[in-house]
Parts: sequence; structure tokens; C-alpha cells
Amino acid sequence: MADRAEDQRMTVEEFLEFEGEPDTRYELIDGIPHSMAPAQTTHGEIVANCSFEIQSRLRQRAPCRAQSDAGIAIDDDTFFQADLAATCSDPSRSKTIEAPVLIVEVLSPSTRQHDLGRKLDAYKGLPTVLEIWIVDSERRWLQVWVREDAGWIGRDLIGSADFTSPVLESAIRLDDTYRNTTL
Repeated sequence: MADRAEDQRMTVEEFLEFEGEPDTRYELIDGIPHSMAPAQTTHGEIVANCSFEIQSRLRQRAPCRAQSDAGIAIDDDTFFQADLAATCSDPSRSKTIEAPVLIVEVLSPSTRQHDLGRKLDAYKGLPTVLEIWIVDSERRWLQVWVREDAGWIGRDLIGSADFTSPVLESAIRLDDTYRNTTL
């Protein structure tokens, strides 16, 4: 996680009007804006691959769609930028993803602890979220979390493994997730 942008606390509503530094992405954590480190090449490639896999499976399920750099309001003073999120709500002009059902976070060295800790816990607390993918950008490892009646079930996948996505109703292969990377 990069350095804090300002010391002044704000609400998510105020944050959505916040300009910050040009070409800098921010998240709002407990009312404080934090700048985010720029994504590296492998990170971006993985996000693009995941987006393709999700979009191709949602194509026939309008209005379902995926969005990169997805803004997700957690509560009144916390707003995260997920790498990718899928929703089936009607498109709007909002700067936030309404009712996300699938969230993808690609880990990088600077965000690993935050993504696996606070962000993952917060996403699990959102009632519409049914599935979460945590994808490593340094090795072939994907952790998938699925909401079931009894609670969340997590599974670690490595190498060339695959898993069935309940939200997408199809298999996801790590070979496709890591396509065009050296991993």
C-alpha cells in the first residue's frame, strides 16, 4: 500500500469527488485517502486475462459484466479499488460497482498483506458477493473463496490447476489466468 494522500478524514461520498494527484489511484480507508502503487506489467496482464475469462462467460447474461479498477464502497468511510469486479445490476453512471457478485484482486508485493487481510474480510462482509479470487502476480497461485449456505469456503490452487466458478457456471484454468506471463 502506498503512502497516505491527505490527513483530512472524509466520507465515501466526499472521496468520490476527491481529485488527488493526476494519474494516481486512491482507496479510502477509515476516512483517509491512500495512494496506490502503479500496477506492474505481470499484474496488468493477469487482470486482463481474468477480465477476458469473466466477460466471455457473462456475454449472454446481460446486464452482467466485469469492470476493471472497480470501486467498491464497503461502508461510509471505506472505499476499495478492486482489480476487477463482476455485477449483474443495471449499468449506472455511479463511480462504484453496485452489488458486486465476483471480485478479483491480483496480489503485488506492496498490497499482499492488505489484500489478503482487510480487503478480503471486507469483501466477504458484502451481502451480494458470492465469489472472490485472490491471484498472485509472483507465482502461480490462486485462492478462490465461495460463499455457501454455511459460510465461506476457501481453496488454494497452484500450477496448472482449475476450478469451477459458481458465479460463471464454468471451469477456470490457471493456464488461462496466467497466459502471456512468465509464471
